[in-house]
Amino acid sequence: MIKRYLTIALISWIAFIGLSCQWGRLQAETTLTENDASQGQAVTESTFTTLMNLGKAYLENRDVENATAVYEKTLKIHSASPEALRNLARALRLGSKNNRAIETLLQAKKLETGSVATNYLLGLSYADTKEDKKALVKFEEAVRLDPFTAVLRYQLALAYERTGKLDSAARQLYETVRLDPFHVNAHYKLSQYARKKRDKKETMRLVLEVKRLLKIFDNKSETGSKSLVQCIYTIPELPRIANGKVAVSSQGIDISFSNATDTVFPDKRQREALLATVLDQDDSGRYTLFTVGEGGSINVVKISAEGRFTTKPLSLKLPSTNGLLMAISGNFYDPIPIGDRYDAKIHSLNDLFLCGTEKSYLLLRTGKNSFEDVTIDSGLGNVKGRHAQWIDYDHDGDIDLLIAGMERLELWQNNGDLTFT
Repeated sequence: MIKRYLTIALISWIAFIGLSCQWGRLQAETTLTENDASQGQAVTESTFTTLMNLGKAYLENRDVENATAVYEKTLKIHSASPEALRNLARALRLGSKNNRAIETLLQAKKLETGSVATNYLLGLSYADTKEDKKALVKFEEAVRLDPFTAVLRYQLALAYERTGKLDSAARQLYETVRLDPFHVNAHYKLSQYARKKRDKKETMRLVLEVKRLLKIFDNKSETGSKSLVQCIYTIPELPRIANGKVAVSSQGIDISFSNATDTVFPDKRQREALLATVLDQDDSGRYTLFTVGEGGSINVVKISAEGRFTTKPLSLKLPSTNGLLMAISGNFYDPIPIGDRYDAKIHSLNDLFLCGTEKSYLLLRTGKNSFEDVTIDSGLGNVKGRHAQWIDYDHDGDIDLLIAGMERLELWQNNGDLTFT
């Protein structure tokens, strides 16, 4: 254990020394470049790019002093870089120097008026300096430019709240949970608004949703947490040189695909399937597939350690495959024999729904390689559709079926007893 910690410490020390050496080299290089510039030699774009990436590394490690110094040097090279200005503002904000951050961001706004990041960072900085009306204007502008990021909506809601516009705040909170259904704080605030309006039904719904989400996140979500401001616009930006092109620090990795069909499916008959879906995955990450053949045969297809699929035909056969369009797997019911204790590894198995325009099937998995057709008994005997999806509509732990039917969207609720209504 001591050896392990020493190894980690050594790696961290080497990484720090590497950054320090690179910073020292860049200080000398930049100083030299500035001196040479007076003699007519241009500052290289590579130095700007390297400094931007180095500043990003410092900022991500919350090293405010070095990040600030590096970004100030980038601005000596390209004073008209909105990205460098915003990155400097991010470093200043991290060091609680919000007034300087505001000055820096206002410079960036003159260079790039339609930037979501500039407006959002200005909104945060004004909020931190208690200039609520100015913050509201910037958050409104940020949301106008990007109406699809939940964090922006949430911060706008807080700005409306601070300026006494409670109805507007509530609207933005509902937009927040629409964009991010797992946003605990927005649900909590909405429950408080509903309680003030004496809307008991809505209050109860929201309180239950908060409890459900806290259970999912193991009660680690905190109202007012600084993490509620973080989004794509708060992270350091990639360098961009003066001509508007994004500079990349390394060449991209070539990606290619090769046809492995003959290798993984040595038997050509294995390749013939009307439907296929992933049934489950073992502890080694290898998939088990479920396939339906043209004649109604069903098979379990497993991949070996050598990377070849083997097919096991099952005894159950579908009476008709006409109109079948898709298969989806999901654990809708766990049959547990009387006297047995529940064991997830034994009893928690994915079942199947086969969706079709002429006939659909619900197949209950009764063993690793066995299924039972429970379509009629489940109440889904007359269901037809073009697309289906497992969802937990009522958050009761039992997955329900959402089906794009022939004429309308249908929700079939799982009753927890092998039946759907």
